[in-house]
Amino acid sequence: MGRVRVVVIGAGIVGLMTAVELLARGAEVVVVDEKPSLGLEASGGNAGVLHVVQLPFRSYKSRLLRKSRPRLRWIARRLGVPVSSNVLYIHFSGLLGVLDWFAARLTCLYLRLVGRLPCRTVRLQRGGRVAVVEGYGVVNQYRLLYALAKAVEKGGGVLVLGKRVKEIVFRSGRAAGVRLDDGVVVEADIVVNAAGSGAQSLALRAGCKAPRQRLGKGVMLLAASSSPPRALHGLVGGKKSRHTKGGGVIPFSPTAVLVGPNLSFTTSPSDTTCERRALKELIARFSGFLDNLKPLYCYGGVRVINWPEDDFIIEDCGNGLINLYGIDSPGFTDSAGLALQVASIAENYGVSAKPSYDLLSRVFDPREYFSPGSPSLCPFLPWQPGVAGLARALSYTQDSLLQALWVSGSPWCLSSGTGYAVLLYHLDKEKNKTINITFNGYVSLVEKIQPS
Repeated sequence: MGRVRVVVIGAGIVGLMTAVELLARGAEVVVVDEKPSLGLEASGGNAGVLHVVQLPFRSYKSRLLRKSRPRLRWIARRLGVPVSSNVLYIHFSGLLGVLDWFAARLTCLYLRLVGRLPCRTVRLQRGGRVAVVEGYGVVNQYRLLYALAKAVEKGGGVLVLGKRVKEIVFRSGRAAGVRLDDGVVVEADIVVNAAGSGAQSLALRAGCKAPRQRLGKGVMLLAASSSPPRALHGLVGGKKSRHTKGGGVIPFSPTAVLVGPNLSFTTSPSDTTCERRALKELIARFSGFLDNLKPLYCYGGVRVINWPEDDFIIEDCGNGLINLYGIDSPGFTDSAGLALQVASIAENYGVSAKPSYDLLSRVFDPREYFSPGSPSLCPFLPWQPGVAGLARALSYTQDSLLQALWVSGSPWCLSSGTGYAVLLYHLDKEKNKTINITFNGYVSLVEKIQPS
């Protein structure tokens, strides 16, 4: 009997994790994504936080989170992608802020009794009592995505980018592969539909019972501050908008933080815009946490929410097609656990139950983009990517400046924009390649920082 052939639709964090898991079990895997490079959808539009708390605790995604978080840390460590350890300070505002002593203790009591999570209360120097939860982490999501992609290739898998899956092909009532928009058919014994916002339509056309869904857009703000916090900070209560889900402050460098998300709903899966209303709400909501807050840019990431059942859904259609629906927050944290769930279903179709994780080795090191002698853009980093190194990263990421900075380990370098200007200046001066740099769609930002 030959190896089981699998096509994974979607090269996001869940799709790539699933591909790695199936390759570890001896399957032949092809991953197809309509985008030309990684991280252009929800997997790149998040904050890379490994969550500890997800309510309600009895939900599938909450139970999965508790199993997946340590596994994701283990996979990242094997791939050479660092994951920082952190704590979350839960602040209270509005009426809860007035009663913060009571709110903090009640929160910790609930987390300890129902969630079985360690929690303590602390009074801050600037005033106010908070609940403190340990076990959080932050990972560079682009670095993890590219490391997983390299692991797929190392394990003998094939990654096809820039090709849209038009339909799922069936023969004799069983999934037999996918047809791409150029007419090419990729043969398979199993199809894993992890297409994010496109999963529902593909499943419906395949005759499966896809749930109702809506698209949630989380707007994030990158901001500079004279004294950014080192820990994660979340805010509960006092919401002025029904579209604000809470959010928090995430440290990324000695000079910059990521703030958000501010949740709204959209009809377009490619809507990464940052409305002025959302920006103002984020600034008003979190300016009390940061001294001399300076907004730099904001962006949106769209995730699929199953509605009215706000939970993850994995559907085995019984014919070789496995659909993943509504992998919204905390899908990034749950990705390793979701991959295990898909692999357990795939065992019913002949995939081995005994994995070997030899393909999980250090496959990616951002210091590959170190270039001695080139101008330094990030003086606080342990290594200096420099202009030449970032030029190589740009080539690797299909000329996406945001991803190039992230891959090289320097997403928030010189938050004034000087680093970007230096990069553009030197690339233009060398004239050694045709450049069409985008900032994941934020061309206007790039134009603003070009040197005169």
